[in-house]
Amino acid sequence: MNYQIKPHCIGLNQVDSIDIEIINNWINKKMLYFKLWGFKPDDMQDKNIKQEIEQAHNRMFEWAKTQCSPSISYGIFPCQADDDMILIYKKKDSCENCVACNLLSTSTENVQKVLFFERDQEHNISICDYLNTVNSGVIDFLGCQVVTLGDMPVQFAKQLNDENQYQDYFYWHGYCSALTEALAAFTHAKIRKEMGIAKENETVEDEWAMNYRSRRYSFGYSWSTDMAEQFKVLDILKAKDMGIIMNESDELEPEFSTCAIIIHHPEAKYW
Repeated sequence: MNYQIKPHCIGLNQVDSIDIEIINNWINKKMLYFKLWGFKPDDMQDKNIKQEIEQAHNRMFEWAKTQCSPSISYGIFPCQADDDMILIYKKKDSCENCVACNLLSTSTENVQKVLFFERDQEHNISICDYLNTVNSGVIDFLGCQVVTLGDMPVQFAKQLNDENQYQDYFYWHGYCSALTEALAAFTHAKIRKEMGIAKENETVEDEWAMNYRSRRYSFGYSWSTDMAEQFKVLDILKAKDMGIIMNESDELEPEFSTCAIIIHHPEAKYW
């Protein structure tokens, strides 16, 4: 293993009031138009349908300028794997960047969180396989992120539904889902840059095609079926400061929010 990186900085970052126009440009239109809105690629050949799609997108974007408040919390944290656990360490107060890893103590007292990931029996793989282990003596780094559009888009969706504007409600819900994913992709790209693993001149198209090093693992999938583990990441990222909580069903609120960890290993994959 031992794919060492030297992040430019480690620790927590929170950014509020991100320009909605920037995030709108990160939307994967194929996902929005064909998956979330249910149109077909051939529909784009019909001038009237194409115009309807583009007008709907523009209308949602204009609404988003006043109804969405994109904010993110993310960070890069020192860690090591221990079997199917990830030990996330605290950095010492005197540590300003991770190049001086000798300032980091890997004693049990310095573990701030332990994440558990079940091993997939079919593929015999775990997220932990991509990290340096406690026995390697080499520190690794884990990216963590949570993003949200805030509570207003949820209330606006309810308003549209209550006013029987069902078509716009459908468009709005799909658009906000795509915008949330775009915000997560935007944040993932920031983490890659701060990890020092981003390729020169990465583009939004590279993001859509996953043409980059690292993978972003959300909770609730085969690599992490226990949604409750997500709470530990939210705690590290101080998600409550952003108004994000987990409800009794282990779902994030507000609805248009998402959380993930970033594994930088070049061979990391989904299964």
